Amino acid sequence: MEEKNVSFQWLRPHSLAFLRDATKLCIFSNHKNDKFCDLLKGLEDLASDCVFYGESIHYKKFKEVTLSFMPELGEFFVVQRLQQLSDIDSTPNTDELLAILIGFLVETIGELLNCGMDSNILVSNQVKFLLKKLESILAFIADTPMQLNEKELNNNIMAEIESVANEAGFFLHSFFFTAELVTKTYMDLTLTALVERIETVQMKIKDHCIVVPKQPDC
Repeated sequence: MEEKNVSFQWLRPHSLAFLRDATKLCIFSNHKNDKFCDLLKGLEDLASDCVFYGESIHYKKFKEVTLSFMPELGEFFVVQRLQQLSDIDSTPNTDELLAILIGFLVETIGELLNCGMDSNILVSNQVKFLLKKLESILAFIADTPMQLNEKELNNNIMAEIESVANEAGFFLHSFFFTAELVTKTYMDLTLTALVERIETVQMKIKDHCIVVPKQPDC
């Protein structure tokens, strides 16, 4: 039997929580696209109207605007786009921006998992593994100070982390922030490859910690 195409449906409270996280990311990364930030604020206001006034015309309007906005949300899921759209004079350095992005991805997955319990489309259990692995990498970034005499090694491992963070962001945006229909099987296959890719980077992180033994939190 051919598998049915599906699309993930964000529920109102979780949509509101995600929009608040996206607004925080906009602020933390010094994102200076006024039109973009205004649209985020408008979506948050619409979501709040849904909460206060119920699922009537407000909810219909919120869904329409959200669906039209989803392609633009891709800017939040790739570190290079955040850099390009930020205020150059006050943008965090790449490592800080990377930590901000991964933190945003972790919060987004948390909302996906909460929403998935009530949504008509269950979130794959592998998303939980993705969450744990991103949390582990985020802890590595937070707990590992840059050693000047090991700058090249640090740059190499941070480049690897940036790559998998972008891949994780692309996965989340492609499967959960789109009006296009996908199959759960295809999502699971893509997620399996992503988790394996992150595991490879985690092994490199362990090797990195062996080479740089002054970092006890690795």
